[in-house]
Amino acid sequence: MSVKSAFGALPAPSAASAEQLRGGEGSELGEVVQRLSLARALPEIQEIVRAAARRLTGADGASVVLRDGDLCFYADEDAISPLWRGQRFPMSSCVSGWAMLNRRPAVIPDIYADERVPHEAYRPTFVKSLAIVPIRQQDPIGAIGNYWAHRHEPTTREIALLQALADCTAVAIENVRVHEELERAHRETMRRVTAAAEEERSRWARELHDQTLQALGGLRIMLRRAARETDLDVWRQAGRDAIDHVEHEIANLRAIVTDLRPPALDQLGLPAALCALGEYHRTTTGLEVGCDCATPPGQLSPEIETTVYRLVQETLSNAAKHANATSAEVHVHIEGGSVEVEVRDDGSGFDPNCQTAGFGMAGVHERLGLVGGTLSIESGAGGTAVRAAIPIAAAQGG
Repeated sequence: MSVKSAFGALPAPSAASAEQLRGGEGSELGEVVQRLSLARALPEIQEIVRAAARRLTGADGASVVLRDGDLCFYADEDAISPLWRGQRFPMSSCVSGWAMLNRRPAVIPDIYADERVPHEAYRPTFVKSLAIVPIRQQDPIGAIGNYWAHRHEPTTREIALLQALADCTAVAIENVRVHEELERAHRETMRRVTAAAEEERSRWARELHDQTLQALGGLRIMLRRAARETDLDVWRQAGRDAIDHVEHEIANLRAIVTDLRPPALDQLGLPAALCALGEYHRTTTGLEVGCDCATPPGQLSPEIETTVYRLVQETLSNAAKHANATSAEVHVHIEGGSVEVEVRDDGSGFDPNCQTAGFGMAGVHERLGLVGGTLSIESGAGGTAVRAAIPIAAAQGG
């Protein structure tokens, strides 16, 4: 699975900024960067950044502002008295929004001498001077604001420190977002794995209960009835019937075991196992199956082999049982680092968009998803073509 960044390319601090960060502040910023690299939640990032922004510049207050559509959300702050934590303002009516919209710092030594400042919002606060830098200058996702309780003209060095901190914050936020997306994908995969496994267990339980246990129960009744008889011929017939029952149930149990991991894969390899599957359909359902499988021994993991076998097995079964097909072609080969599988039949076809009851192709979808594979189905009056591609390296952890 691949995760596409939600933020695109992130800018590195400029050469000028790097030059100005040498010294004590640069060392302290390095420690902040290390802490940000370990952060796994947005509130943790905010806590680190608000304290670092104030400490690096000796400001009386610092805030972390996040872009929320057309609004500026003052997510967190560290200040000598309250500012605007938890509040939202239109981008067009606050200095943080100006810094994001213009993608450059806003440096204001006197807030009452600058028309960008909404004076009414600042009058209840201690702020006399401020400097706000965008978090990521290309397509900003937020801003870091520093505030002073006295008239202060922020230096080039202070702005460079804040911008470097903002750039590192952008990277940290992206890391958290990607980490969260991967976690969500992992949880969804585990949910699908659990659901698929539970469905298979339920199916095996139904088959064991409806077939094997019922048959064994009938066999027990038959033998108990025979035990009450004294006629030797009755005993002999009961013995013959019991042998027939046992052989039938052995065949049923073998089918269930084969469902778990087809022995033919281990005994014959994938090409021979698929040919044997085709022969089985010819003799049991009358479906003529042509098999073209070229996969070198040992090149595919057992997981991929089982997935390919299950796909072909389910597709042929559907062709014989539901599509009234008379012939089918199976092609399996390796191309460009992927296993390419195609199964075609001459049946009546079906609507691939319709959800069907039972395990069937839903199980095939789940299996393919777990190994990073893709599935496509084309079906119509002339037959059905099922195609799948499984990346070998990704599925085998290469």
